[in-house]
Amino acid sequence: MASELDEMLTTFGERMRIVVAVDENDVDGLTLKPNGRERTRLSRHSGLVKVGNYDDDEFEVAKGALWALGGGLVDGAQYAPELRAPWVLRAAVASSMQGNPPGKVVMLPPLLGAEMFEVADERFDSLGELRDDFRRLAAAYLEDLNSHRHHGDVLAAIYLFSIRQEVVKEHLEREAIRDLTRAGLIRRDKAFSGDTVYVVRVPELFGFEVAARLAARLPRRVSKSADDAAKWIITACSRMPLGDAIGAHAISRAIHDLGGAGYLALINGLLKQPPRRQQLGAGARMVTLMPDHGLVDIEVGENGTLTLRSRAKHGAPVQVEVDDEDLTTMTSMDGWLILSQMREFRLAFVDHEEGLSNVAATLLLELGTCPMVLRRPSRDLEGFHTHEIDGRRCHASGTALRSPSCGRCQSSCSTTFPASTARPGFKPRPRATVRRSSIVSGWLSPISPGCRVRANGRPT
Repeated sequence: MASELDEMLTTFGERMRIVVAVDENDVDGLTLKPNGRERTRLSRHSGLVKVGNYDDDEFEVAKGALWALGGGLVDGAQYAPELRAPWVLRAAVASSMQGNPPGKVVMLPPLLGAEMFEVADERFDSLGELRDDFRRLAAAYLEDLNSHRHHGDVLAAIYLFSIRQEVVKEHLEREAIRDLTRAGLIRRDKAFSGDTVYVVRVPELFGFEVAARLAARLPRRVSKSADDAAKWIITACSRMPLGDAIGAHAISRAIHDLGGAGYLALINGLLKQPPRRQQLGAGARMVTLMPDHGLVDIEVGENGTLTLRSRAKHGAPVQVEVDDEDLTTMTSMDGWLILSQMREFRLAFVDHEEGLSNVAATLLLELGTCPMVLRRPSRDLEGFHTHEIDGRRCHASGTALRSPSCGRCQSSCSTTFPASTARPGFKPRPRATVRRSSIVSGWLSPISPGCRVRANGRPT
């Protein structure tokens, strides 16, 4: 292709207008000469535009186009990272909108959760031998997941599936690595530590293969100790992208081998690890990965101050005053995050009296008691306004009973009430004194090895 483009530019001159869509793995082959130092004619006379997942504006345009075709997304879909991938959105809505009668609108759920793995599996079911190599790459990833790595590598690996090159070469032959790269499934990159890594470019499909590996190991671990198995899958999933959905999908795949007793024991093991708040004491030191700033060191001072120092930019430290009550972290959230992704697995068990028990409904009622925003931190910093009414916290973007507009924030809030009060015709009346607070979501890691803290900030 490079020679053909060069010939076209030579023949037709500067008035020639060409738009070429290529995989990012092939960009250097079109823009650099074989020596790697000189640019090609195409590179000298063209601009490079990177096209990735939808940003906020593009996602709104996509929602408008979907509505014109007879489909809509429930409010809150803008927070689902899986729906920002164009191919995932197209593949997910296609099956739901088939046979949609004219004049009717199909409302789709605000997030796919574990369902995205089934969408990816169906989309890439014709990869053949490449799919086998991808499965072996998942085994390499799980092996590399437990290795000791640089702080920056650990934090970056929470957003991207990355495997060190030396580990990949232990599991895959050179030809297999080259084929996966050419197919656009992986790419080479440089980690914070300087190590060469391979980054997975189709995380939804890779998550499917990782979940399959975890599911194969679950029954044996649960047979020994369900509580230890719960801690094991929590630890593994907390270190990977899409970890909560992967954990839920792994459990669903293992249901047949677990059996009813093993499955319930594992669920109870996860429920025994509820989220909780923990105070950050003076002298605590952490590091976080912030957009456009790289690694930033954070230290808690004596008088409720946070000192921030950027490792990438040599500037003066920044001090931020924080109320003592806000110097808290949320810890042990991953177990309940996994359970929150299991809402789609509508399971019913028959008790001794031959009555049906809906496990999903019971789980949702229990998870609804969580006093914090039950959401996995994303790469970009996110803020969520919350209200505390009579000791209860409600989330403005949550799903619960709708209450009247709050006078202090001039916005509608959703309030979670005990199940006994959520009866037909019940209209909650929040008191006028409402405490407003913000929760900022992001990932942090302590300087001391063997531990990690996430902002909102959760030590694990």
